[in-house]
Amino acid sequence: MSIRRVVLILVAILATFAVGNAQNQPVIPTAAEVQSNFTHPSWVILDRTTMEYAFGRTVAKRCLGVQVTIQNTSATNDLIVRDITLKTDDSGDLHLASLDKTVLQALSERGQSTDPRNVWLRSFRSAGVLAATVTAYAHVGPAFSPVVAAFNGSFIEAYSGLFPDYTVNQIVRLTNSAFEGNKVVTKSTSVNVVAFIPLKEVLGEEGVKKYKHNLHALVKGLVVTVDGSYVMPIAASPPGATASGGS
Repeated sequence: MSIRRVVLILVAILATFAVGNAQNQPVIPTAAEVQSNFTHPSWVILDRTTMEYAFGRTVAKRCLGVQVTIQNTSATNDLIVRDITLKTDDSGDLHLASLDKTVLQALSERGQSTDPRNVWLRSFRSAGVLAATVTAYAHVGPAFSPVVAAFNGSFIEAYSGLFPDYTVNQIVRLTNSAFEGNKVVTKSTSVNVVAFIPLKEVLGEEGVKKYKHNLHALVKGLVVTVDGSYVMPIAASPPGATASGGS
């Protein structure tokens, strides 16, 4: 067999292996596909009432909530979302990121103590404790004790039932919904997350007033951008597979 023939056979074998490996490699979307898939996602601004009901009065007062839908249309690759940024006409060249989830939880917890419902409840309980103390030491008469007992029992219980505290549920909802960096969107799926942007930093004092009364004026100048990249999923190793070395 001639050397030329051997070389041709080796080239043919190498070409066959190269084609097979190329077919088995995950397909990385092109830059144009990345742009259309997730860089500019679909989004909606949550109005003030929705924010207050879902996440609490304090978060609604201080943050602009934008629900973002991130779609990964790739059939072979997962998507890692590193950041979601917002830009408005009033923010200039700044791209504003969402608040950290820990900060949002702290805002919600602080709002629990300043919520009017809880302020009144603590006031009623304090008044009941003071009234019981007066009854015990001032000897104001037997008629006062049943009134204090009814106030501390039935009245406060009725108030708590009439105006329930939703803080715990709101914190859980916030924890589940708030965007967190390096979020993985698996192939051929989509996720909904909420980006929380500090209102005053985005809009300023005048912009906050405009946002409250004219939501469409804000929407026209708002741009939402998602920063992420596709990654190749790693196949799971077979059970019991270990690296072995020569003896």
